[in-house]
Amino acid sequence: MRLAVLVLIAGLVAASLGAAAHDLQKPQGPAILEVVGAIEHRNDGTAALFDQAMLEALEKTAFSTSTPWTDGVVEFEGASVKALLDEVGASGDKIVASALDDYAAAIPMAALIERGAMIAYRMNGAPLPAPYAPLWIVFPYDTDPAVLTEQPFQSYSVWALKRIVAH
Repeated sequence: MRLAVLVLIAGLVAASLGAAAHDLQKPQGPAILEVVGAIEHRNDGTAALFDQAMLEALEKTAFSTSTPWTDGVVEFEGASVKALLDEVGASGDKIVASALDDYAAAIPMAALIERGAMIAYRMNGAPLPAPYAPLWIVFPYDTDPAVLTEQPFQSYSVWALKRIVAH
């Protein structure tokens, strides 16, 4: 009986330490992105808040592409959407991305991951300019004509991104 109790206690301690190991660090600077909803890892109640440094610490991606909203080919740098969703332990099959102006788009997670979307925080080596700042969901538009021309993908390209809700 004692052995069973000790094993149970050891298992609970290990589980709690494992959960703590997956907790997100708290932002040290101003939070620029909030992720809520069906997520496992949080750092502020029911939310995962990210500052610039935390986003830059995620798996980076960069690509050059034209967009329907910019002139010519632009170099983007940011965090992989897949890396962000993995970091928070997102589940479900879609997100709702909201902008500072309250524009919102429901986006299938598969479309973001399969098409290589990023949460861009730099354009041409500098922080995103207005109206795109602080963050912009960007696809490598030039690699797939459907991404560049089809309306759903254009509506998925939320700039001035402030919040993601996983569903």
